[in-house]
Amino acid sequence: VLRVVARIAFPLFAYQFCIGYSYTKDIKNHILRMLIFGLVTQLIFSVLIYFLRINEQLGYFNIFFTLTLGLLAIYFYEEKKYYYLAAAFALPPLLERIGITFDYGLYGIALILFLYIFYVRKKNTVLMIIAMAFVTFVYCFSEKNYIQMYCLLSVAFIIKPFQLSFSIPRYFFYLFYPVHLAILHIINLFLNQAP
Repeated sequence: VLRVVARIAFPLFAYQFCIGYSYTKDIKNHILRMLIFGLVTQLIFSVLIYFLRINEQLGYFNIFFTLTLGLLAIYFYEEKKYYYLAAAFALPPLLERIGITFDYGLYGIALILFLYIFYVRKKNTVLMIIAMAFVTFVYCFSEKNYIQMYCLLSVAFIIKPFQLSFSIPRYFFYLFYPVHLAILHIINLFLNQAP
């Protein structure tokens, strides 16, 4: 159940980063901030992998790197720097050859870029749904990861967002990611050691 919730959550995060891109005054600073959060989170994640013996590879890079590449893809698209845009998409497969993988990889970058182009910029719901479904189907069948299909449920929340009557601190969700992973891994560790 929690994995299904996580599948729905990623496109919502991706969409919010697209919205953030359209409102930010200093995109280079925003991208740098994402990269710093990615490095700090990766350090925490690597320590957890080592000390808690989590079954993950040390070359597995967290979602912040995918989000950073997604923001770079939007930036290169907007600036019409298509060679750099191609490089942003080429980087994950190239790094995978030396054992470094990104959370969601090419799929994550494509999803971010398509959400930005078709929904944030062009306001075309139909094209956004088609693009999102297309990249999701390609990902599911190429990776044999069919649970990712649940991400399409996020479309309802993107099209018809609900308003919250309270404010959330600016960096809450940046910190939520590494903290919730640490808590879940610690709980898993204790459950596996229980008699």
